[in-house]
Amino acid sequence: MRTISEGGHLSTANQRTYPAMATRGCLATYGGVSAWRSVMDLFSDVLSTRPGQYVFFNIADIGGGERPEDFLEFCDPEGDYSDSGYTGVFKITGTPRFDPRSLEATTGDDNAKLEEQYALRVPIEPFGVFPGVLQEWRILDTIDLQTELWQPRFRKFLNSAKSLTAMTPFEATRLMEILDENLPHWRKASEYDWTRYPDTGKMLSMTNIQGQGGDGRDLSGPSDGLDSIELSDIPVRKGRKFRHEKGLEAWWAENFDSGIDEFERLTYDTDIMWFSNYIPATSSGQELDGLALGKKPNGKYRAFPIEMKKGSVNQSNKGEVDQLYRYSVWAKMFLSEKVDTDVEDVRPTFLANEMGDTALRVAESRLHSEPYFTNPCLIKYQLTEGGDVQLEWVDI
Repeated sequence: MRTISEGGHLSTANQRTYPAMATRGCLATYGGVSAWRSVMDLFSDVLSTRPGQYVFFNIADIGGGERPEDFLEFCDPEGDYSDSGYTGVFKITGTPRFDPRSLEATTGDDNAKLEEQYALRVPIEPFGVFPGVLQEWRILDTIDLQTELWQPRFRKFLNSAKSLTAMTPFEATRLMEILDENLPHWRKASEYDWTRYPDTGKMLSMTNIQGQGGDGRDLSGPSDGLDSIELSDIPVRKGRKFRHEKGLEAWWAENFDSGIDEFERLTYDTDIMWFSNYIPATSSGQELDGLALGKKPNGKYRAFPIEMKKGSVNQSNKGEVDQLYRYSVWAKMFLSEKVDTDVEDVRPTFLANEMGDTALRVAESRLHSEPYFTNPCLIKYQLTEGGDVQLEWVDI
């Protein structure tokens, strides 16, 4: 399977952090969290990034507090920064790093910087930088009337302060068009002072930490956010399972396109052109753990909605088979309107440690009940004593 380089991400920033990210060549996420589950949540977001993908920024709180003297030296000083808004465009050039150190913008303003809490950083470079922002309400309420930018729009309904929002290649292309049509013409990288992100900090990889259990580690969480810990402090596993579902999600986000046999079997006869985690799905205000889009030989798409459970798939109390059924119908009906051709079929998938008898019995009926469902499956996982993830295929 080829490494995914299509699609994009919308990153939340503010008047202090955006100058530092744009001139220091990194996308950074805030790590002021106090629970290990939240740490895994942040990891899953940055581990879903891939070199070559586009990065846009949603600049918040422009009107609040003191703005750096030079908001960005390449920004139009007469521009409208009174509201939050979208801008960009950058491209990802490397893999995530854990680097809890202060980093100031090259503008010379001490107020424009990344504090140590912005410890998760992804190298980026300018692609074509707009000297201004386009207000979010203008984009979502007056321009994107066909909801082509569906993930930035619906992510707001999840009541979650996520630092990154994924976008399909179709969304990223559309947002670039909107910004190009409504903002002053973008500037080239050579037209402002920026530096490449240095090769500092530690490479962020679940492979390096997923064998870490609770023995000798503080299970309550980081007391002062990410800048107060080492990666070796994080308890990731509990017995043969991930301690938190977000840990499993982070591992999947890092490894789905890495050539693992079971994932290759899942996506056979398709060219996976995009995938990501934490997808806003259905009108219920819920999120789908993982979603992939693969192009078939006939030019149409197969969708792979993936529900992840650190333990067993539970139907009796939680209705988790019904949940995957709803997501799978949504993937066909909704996404067919958001791609350039059609989502022809859907492959419902569980990634879990186990599946209960009731859940399996219901899945054998429910996940075959639509004509466009194809070969639903369960991919069982467990963590070995050495910390590797072992997978087993189960047809449903």
